[in-house]
Amino acid sequence: MANASVPAMVDAELEAFSALARGLTPEQWRTPSLCPGWTVRDIVEHTAFHTHRGLKEALGSTERHAPRLAAAAHAETIDGLVAWISSPAPASVRKSRINLAELVIHQQDVRRPLGIERDYPDAAMRASLDLCTSVHGNILVLDGRRRPGRGLGLHANDLDWSKGRGPEVVGSAEALLMAIAGRRIALDGLSGPGVATLAARLNAASSAVHA
Repeated sequence: MANASVPAMVDAELEAFSALARGLTPEQWRTPSLCPGWTVRDIVEHTAFHTHRGLKEALGSTERHAPRLAAAAHAETIDGLVAWISSPAPASVRKSRINLAELVIHQQDVRRPLGIERDYPDAAMRASLDLCTSVHGNILVLDGRRRPGRGLGLHANDLDWSKGRGPEVVGSAEALLMAIAGRRIALDGLSGPGVATLAARLNAASSAVHA
């Protein structure tokens, strides 16, 4: 996967997510995910919509299109939801680094609470980190106005990836990605003088959301 194209990486991550969904027990579907207020099932349905919507749905209202596509896919049942996320993605989705990052992050929103680990391909992790530490990715993937990792030196200790200058934050690529995506639980896997700054920013962002 070192030289994999974006479509190939998206296909691989969608297949991995689909395989994960196919193996879940009824209790696991009801387990709280890393996203507050969302269960594992909510995350899978959210991801199925975002990875199977066409250009019309991508440019239109999520609130209007998501229920329509879910109903068409019979996602009210587990079998229907699994079939939906396991179906081929549209070409527009497969070309998008945004969808690649979404697949990686939302997989971890499910895998971490369930204790189901996975070694991600280095290429997929690098692409996701590069995007999510950019202004473009911060807005379109992380839905934030200011990058959590700004002014920090982010260094992965399990693959060749670094970005930024400033107080260091060191950890696995997965922990770095999940932390800058706002998952505070990932801070436990990071070290360095910049972790306190990153934690303060995530706490401030969470407080603003719930204010």
